[in-house]
Amino acid sequence: MNNKVPPLDPLHSIAGLCTRKTWAFPSVLRQLYLPFGCVLACVRLVSMIAVSLIAWPLPVGAKRILYRGLLWILGIRIKCALSPRQISTLTSGCVVAANHVSVIDPFAILAMPGATLVASSGYNRVVALMALLLIKCSGGHFWNGADKKTFSRNLQKMRTNPQGTALYTTPEATINNGHGLYRFRAGLLSRQLPVVPLAGRLILPFGLVASPLHASALASFLRLLMMPWMVCEMTYLERLEREEHQSGQAFADQIQARIAQHLGIAATHWTREDKHRYRQIDAQARR
Repeated sequence: MNNKVPPLDPLHSIAGLCTRKTWAFPSVLRQLYLPFGCVLACVRLVSMIAVSLIAWPLPVGAKRILYRGLLWILGIRIKCALSPRQISTLTSGCVVAANHVSVIDPFAILAMPGATLVASSGYNRVVALMALLLIKCSGGHFWNGADKKTFSRNLQKMRTNPQGTALYTTPEATINNGHGLYRFRAGLLSRQLPVVPLAGRLILPFGLVASPLHASALASFLRLLMMPWMVCEMTYLERLEREEHQSGQAFADQIQARIAQHLGIAATHWTREDKHRYRQIDAQARR
């Protein structure tokens, strides 16, 4: 008899987008592996800091080589059907809108040609520090969306000379659990720039949940570092442009629907704020 509880429909309940458990299923093999995984996570943390410091003063070309080595050390494998040249041709001068899979999304994004990571005040200090190390190591670029003046100046420069720059953003502004997408925010998607939807999947061993509802960003990151490998599947979809009379939110919904359709999951209207409220209510109910 199957006693598994079917997952909630994310279209009807935000609980369907939030997984409480850290592990999707019990595993004896996982229990045997975890002591080794703890040692591996420590080695990888030290390696990340060391490689970032070594790469800091080096030219961009050397940084890119070191960064590929760092991804190998961290166990991150990027799977993409397009070559770097094809990705550059498709995304140059565009906004790349990706679904938010986990805290290691920036690792995969910064491996892409011409990548500029756009973040906002929604990112905490742990993620900000990690992003700083990655920027220095990968040779990529970072725009702080919370600094409106600098952001507008950079955006104007990009409009003047768009070639070679791809602005990567996660319009959900929070991590989903793979069963559906949070509603995309219009923000950067409505700045009169072409948008390339990017559908991402993260494949993990041992039934690990990438971002449990009540786990901190640091805890989630350390658990991921414990894994023997992580596969980031990245699928670039057809470039889209906002129609003349289309609202910014309608365009964002269109991009969200494209990604959700490709992944075979729901495109919901739940937001990051809904998730935070649900997390608070659920935490109170568990006490």
